[in-house]
Amino acid sequence: MWTIDKVRDLIQQESHEDYEERYANVDELYSRVAELLNLIQEENWSLTPKFRQSYCCFYFRGRRVFAVTLFSLPTFGIWITENEAEQWESHCKPQRYDHSYACAVYPRDATVDELLPIFEFAYRKHRGN
Repeated sequence: MWTIDKVRDLIQQESHEDYEERYANVDELYSRVAELLNLIQEENWSLTPKFRQSYCCFYFRGRRVFAVTLFSLPTFGIWITENEAEQWESHCKPQRYDHSYACAVYPRDATVDELLPIFEFAYRKHRGN
């Protein structure tokens, strides 16, 4: 089971210190990453986490599938088209669609359980089935 401490151990020391200095809510980032890692493990998805300057992204064969973003507060970003995001609005409406990253950004209070069908859709899409 993934925890905040296990997520912290994934990150290089330099990056961890940078996150700690730059973001007051870094434990919330780690908590949300741990939630996704637990989901990925539970679903047996083949995704690789990579920490970047302002997000932790989960990749399938080099393609971004979803992320925990830190543009202001930790939120979930899912790499689906704007039309696909609109099709899922009845389930969970995105906070916005980020055209520069081409991903739907969901509200801070959206949960992994609430977004599960959209995560599944994105994973299947990027996997090719």
